[in-house]
Amino acid sequence: MINFIRPLTDVLSYYQKLLIIALCLLSLNTVAQPKVYRNRTFDQNERFLLRREDSGTKFINCTFKNYQVASYVVAIDGATDILFERCTFKNIQGVKVGNDTHAIACGRRGQRVTIKRCKFIHIAADGIQMGHRGEDIRDWIIENNTFVNCGENGVDIKTVHGRVLVQNNSFSEHQGCPGGGLGCTGGSGMGIVIHYGARGVRVEKNRFFNNQIGLGVFVNDGKIPQNIKIFNNFFYQNNKGLLIHRAKGISVYHNTFVNHADRHISVTQGVGSWFSYKNNLLVGSGIPHKPYPGQGNMSIPKVKDAKFANASTHFYRLGSNSPAINAAVSIGGVTSDWEGDSRPQAGKFDVGADERVFATQSPSSPPITETPRLNYYYYQGRWKSLPNFSQLSVRREGTVNNFSLEERLRDNEFGFVFEGYIRISETGDYRFYTTSDDGSQLFIGETKVVENNGLHAKRERSGTISLTAGWHPIRVLYFERFGRNTLEVSYQGPGVSKQLIPDEVLATEPGSSSRKQLSVSKLSSANVLLNEATNIFPESTVIVYPNPAHKILYISVPNTDEDTAPGSFQLFNSEGKEVVKQINLEGGVSKLDLSKYKLPPGAYHLRIYHSDNSSETIKLLLE
Repeated sequence: MINFIRPLTDVLSYYQKLLIIALCLLSLNTVAQPKVYRNRTFDQNERFLLRREDSGTKFINCTFKNYQVASYVVAIDGATDILFERCTFKNIQGVKVGNDTHAIACGRRGQRVTIKRCKFIHIAADGIQMGHRGEDIRDWIIENNTFVNCGENGVDIKTVHGRVLVQNNSFSEHQGCPGGGLGCTGGSGMGIVIHYGARGVRVEKNRFFNNQIGLGVFVNDGKIPQNIKIFNNFFYQNNKGLLIHRAKGISVYHNTFVNHADRHISVTQGVGSWFSYKNNLLVGSGIPHKPYPGQGNMSIPKVKDAKFANASTHFYRLGSNSPAINAAVSIGGVTSDWEGDSRPQAGKFDVGADERVFATQSPSSPPITETPRLNYYYYQGRWKSLPNFSQLSVRREGTVNNFSLEERLRDNEFGFVFEGYIRISETGDYRFYTTSDDGSQLFIGETKVVENNGLHAKRERSGTISLTAGWHPIRVLYFERFGRNTLEVSYQGPGVSKQLIPDEVLATEPGSSSRKQLSVSKLSSANVLLNEATNIFPESTVIVYPNPAHKILYISVPNTDEDTAPGSFQLFNSEGKEVVKQINLEGGVSKLDLSKYKLPPGAYHLRIYHSDNSSETIKLLLE
């Protein structure tokens, strides 16, 4: 009996081993599903360490707030293909003196990480730190984010190994923590710092303001940063704008510097062939006593002499008579300006971050972009009535979809200026209202329409103005002293019952509302008029918006004589097949409901037939 049982147990043991081996092989081939966190709110009880098996993790519209932790909120160590989109990191504090606490940290390994449209507000140390012990960190994109008051730096780039793009971000209120503190070991208060031998970093189209140092490039432990490109950035009202110790192959091209307490730009070691410096605009206080060697750079001691379109709102775009226009040298590596407008526009390059675009725009045509809708400027102070904001330092700026107080950094003693355009559909008398706690004013163009100033509880005031159909500049001022804060902006008029001003009738033209020009931007979704022949910026009198289009398309034509028809249009697909039959244009602006035609996304050709028997074709993209 014993001799019979033993062989049987041996057989069972053999098959058990085979089963275990098979299960192990299966587990090796099993791919973990990427985690997606959407619309979540996290606090200090939830931190994330993303290793290789966490590759593909996404955080979308998440909030991380009120942390008191050591080291980090999210750490990346070996994970790839990570996305942070529309997330907020706010009030991230440390618990130890001598320990840095960052919002996002990647110490050794992390590839293909994208961080976009996020906010980093009140972070103990760095908003983003990458490469503290870098072994393989590359292919990061940091774009369209807001960094405010990070204890050390907004973005700290150390030992990275190439292809890091930092673009279209806003950096403000970074003052450092000298001597250290909870969650902060030191730091000079920079918007961006690049050091410890970082390689292949491109810093482009950012705004640096009210920082101790806007951007710094340093040598640490003998490790020299290499291949650093700094293009098309705005630096203003920092202590120092750009501070450079040394690098191998650093290019500083087409940046605008305005009013710095110390220097616009400072290079602490002897300038040599490693430093390429071209087409930078230095304005107001902070101009170096001795200019650095370069080409196409311009220094203007007084801000007023730079002829900016509207310097009081800190949008330092070039006015039509600025001496910086056509004064730069040609640079093959810079083909667009800070908002994507093509360089050059008139045969020669302009100095600084902005390239002036001179294609004219009909007064009744829409401003540049469909979304976002308004520019905002945020201030802090203690007032009994609306101050002269133009004489104050802006603490924060950006864009919003409507008149909203959500971008405030505190609940009392603050103010806002909102600027944009409002679309009036029918000529007539319009009544505008502001309901606010505390004071507010509303302007249409240069006319004050609503006066609701002073300290008071929530109250409504209104005013009337006659407006023609078309687009009109709108500006709202607001301040809050103490207690509840409220701002509502309403209107009524011909065919419009009293209502809050909706998003769809607001739009923003980047820069001054007095800038009478069409800014054809590669990054905006409006007014990109593509001629089928050779000229990418044709001298067209027709404006089509938005482009790319989705459901509704507007076609604006110049006014014609009463006896002359404005013409007609047809739409063809990319193969030349007619998809919208010929329709007569209306005088002014014609509206085409694309949703009726059920057209697939792609490229189309809009053919415009003018009353003088001429025609033109505009390339249209449908989303």
